Amino acid sequence: MRAASPSPRVARARAPPAYRRAVAARLCARGVSSRSALARGADDGDPFAFADPSPPLARPRVVYEDDELLALDKPPGASFHGDDLEHGRPGVLALTRALQREGLLEGTEYAGDLHAVHRLDKLTSGILLLAKRRDVAAALAREFRERRVVKVYVALTARRPKKKMGTVRGVMTRARRGAWKLERGDAMASSGHSSGRSPSPPRGEAVTKFVSRGIAGGGGASGRPSRPLRLMTLRPLTGKTHQLRVACKSLGAPILGDARYADKTEAEREDRGYLHAAAMRLAVPSQTNAFADGGGARRIVEIVCRPSVGAEWGTDAFQSAWEEMGLEDSDVWFPESPLLRSTRAELLT
Repeated sequence: MRAASPSPRVARARAPPAYRRAVAARLCARGVSSRSALARGADDGDPFAFADPSPPLARPRVVYEDDELLALDKPPGASFHGDDLEHGRPGVLALTRALQREGLLEGTEYAGDLHAVHRLDKLTSGILLLAKRRDVAAALAREFRERRVVKVYVALTARRPKKKMGTVRGVMTRARRGAWKLERGDAMASSGHSSGRSPSPPRGEAVTKFVSRGIAGGGGASGRPSRPLRLMTLRPLTGKTHQLRVACKSLGAPILGDARYADKTEAEREDRGYLHAAAMRLAVPSQTNAFADGGGARRIVEIVCRPSVGAEWGTDAFQSAWEEMGLEDSDVWFPESPLLRSTRAELLT
């Protein structure tokens, strides 16, 4: 990973009008100039301190960069869009651009344009891939759409899933109050075959491969006694809204701290929702000018991001389990798990 030279073009953060009006109303009520605060940040040069009366989130940081791409470690609790009027927080992309302006984006000196490639929901932390050019963003979005990106997530749950490993599949449909549900979903035991290039799921179907194991929890941020937890390693083959959260619920093992799909009272005792985008692997054109047509030789982009925000990620049990996954500097991910196994070579065939 390396930092690119600063670009003379600076992407300006601009939150949606409804968000800006809501923040302006908050600031006026506190006797703060909304124009100056929205332009510079109200306190100590912090570009988003004005917007957040609740305890601050961790800031996004760069975990991978090359000439075309930049990947963030997105903090939990940050919406992708700047529409979180309840807490007055900007979206993660607007927040990142504001940090660029102030020279405060950790891990890079790049100050140029950034374009969204995919999204993570508010609860989820981890790898968020951005492109430095529009044509690169379009090409990468096509890779996601055509399911040629290997994605690995980790989650924690306090419940034992119905199956230790297998595949969750079904059609995602809207439920009440912004939730989703899985129709005809079923947790199926692993067939033991290599994950390789799986057949494309039917249109509209959500498919997630998973493996679970027990680990010792630390009791969370509240200082409760230690407790048994399950670590869920998830490899989604599709990219539906709330797909992994719904998959875990369908297994009877909702994600720890997920107030939408788990018991709300129990979830609110946790310091975060424990779902993290941990690793990503994809093939991209080797030549910068080849992104438009996708032709020519290809290179592997591999991004790994160990979770850090959340008391339960810091336990010795989780750290040991993370090392056993073999994600960092390894050609073969999950060599002992036919269900999750991934190699660099399979993306180049």
